[in-house]
Amino acid sequence: MAWKTAPAARRSWSAWGLGLVLMGLLGLLACSACGIAAWLWQTAAPAAPTPTVFPYPGASPTPSATPTRAPTPTATPTAEAVPFRAVVQIVALDADGQPLWTGSGTLVDADGLILTNAHIVLPGPGETPPADLLVLMTQQEDRPPTPRFYAQVLQADPDLDLAVLRIVRDLDGNPVDPASLGLPTISLGDADALRLGDELVILGYPGIGGNTITLTKGEVAGFTGEEPYGPRAFIKTTATLAGGNSGGAALDAHGRLVAVPTLLGAGSKVDEVVDCRVLVDTNHDGVVDDEDACVPIGGFINALRPVNLAEPLLAAARRGEVAIPTPQPTPTAARSALDDIWRHPGPVLAREPFNAPVEGWSTTNDPDMQVTFTEGTMRALLRPTDAWYSFTWGLDVRDVVVTVRARVTRSAGDGEFGLVCRYRDLNNTYGASVLEDGSFYIWKLVDGEFEELHPFAPLPDEAHFDPRGWTEIGLICFGPHLALWVNDVPVVLVSDGALRQGDVGLVVGTFEGANFEVAFDDLVIRRARR
Repeated sequence: MAWKTAPAARRSWSAWGLGLVLMGLLGLLACSACGIAAWLWQTAAPAAPTPTVFPYPGASPTPSATPTRAPTPTATPTAEAVPFRAVVQIVALDADGQPLWTGSGTLVDADGLILTNAHIVLPGPGETPPADLLVLMTQQEDRPPTPRFYAQVLQADPDLDLAVLRIVRDLDGNPVDPASLGLPTISLGDADALRLGDELVILGYPGIGGNTITLTKGEVAGFTGEEPYGPRAFIKTTATLAGGNSGGAALDAHGRLVAVPTLLGAGSKVDEVVDCRVLVDTNHDGVVDDEDACVPIGGFINALRPVNLAEPLLAAARRGEVAIPTPQPTPTAARSALDDIWRHPGPVLAREPFNAPVEGWSTTNDPDMQVTFTEGTMRALLRPTDAWYSFTWGLDVRDVVVTVRARVTRSAGDGEFGLVCRYRDLNNTYGASVLEDGSFYIWKLVDGEFEELHPFAPLPDEAHFDPRGWTEIGLICFGPHLALWVNDVPVVLVSDGALRQGDVGLVVGTFEGANFEVAFDDLVIRRARR
């Protein structure tokens, strides 16, 4: 009985269900109509853009996760966002293809335009111009740069210490098509918009950073004026800079190139300032001249050239114009340059106060030379006649400023003492010697052949030489030039290109006398800045 009523009940439920289904279909059609209307309305109105964030120029675009304003980039980008591939290393080569010096540069145009420092691409006074400028491209952040191109100088301003290069040849010497290079670049920013405390990122190839690209960070620490460039001739920064950073990139918080590292500093002591210039009227006589003290730019505070000052050079280079200054004649210009190097030498490579024995310099068992360390000095006693003895540090450098204090503690009548540079071995070195009779000379040994580069001559009276008193001897080896200083007085400048680089150290010698002893103190070896 129940079973017989079931079909009637199912039919009744089916009719009710059919009604519900029809009602649902009607509702669905209504919702679809609403959706179509909404779609039509949205299509008629302009769509809201989805922002794309570019943390630094050259980075891969990353879509924003939310439809809000793109966040402002910071000066602490991710490794992928740092535009390191647009920073290059520049190596100046001589006619034999040997490196003379290195620096950094920044690609500012995809067709191979590079902004760098003038002193990286131009010879110093009296130096032979580089035969080639090799450009090494940064491929990976953890690999050394790769030699790729040669460049030529289009624009150079030594006063600004800025220059513009263009890539012109590949490694095989074939001309390159600038339009096909497609190199990574960094956009130019506005240095005038910088304010105290703004963050800066420095990219380059400093010598202390090994052979891979190096990033340091700092802040805008202030500004320094210089005529005729106005109150922002330099940007001071707390970022660490060192040799090789020259010509590299200083980026603002948006990854734009705002300055070029130009005056380089290293170390934290006041006496280790790398560079300073007469920029301020320190004696308050109303004139900025050589009577004013130079303003140090080094140590913790380093200086950058604003990129705005490079804009005329860049514009001229893009027009294909060439403007390279003619080197000043020598030896006048060389003497001026070496005087500047003496007053403002580069970073300290080695310092020895002789408060304790120097490893490798204790020669008490040598029958010809006895060395003792006493009262904070090193005493070198040379016993035979007609002999000379050298003490070298273990460096291999080209351009140096080396100073030492010395005094005769046992006279031989004709003993000599001084400094050597570019020392390769006993048969190849430069030397500058002062004799206890008040004369001096500069000499060289090349393949065992001795030659006087400057003959024996009396020291100038203003040097106030006293063999029994302490005498400061200074020797500059820079490019083809050697200059001797005694008690802060320039004595002589000579030029010779036989030896390119080598060690640095002390020398003691005799002629007809014997048992000659000299005390040495405060040996300081600095790199001669470029």
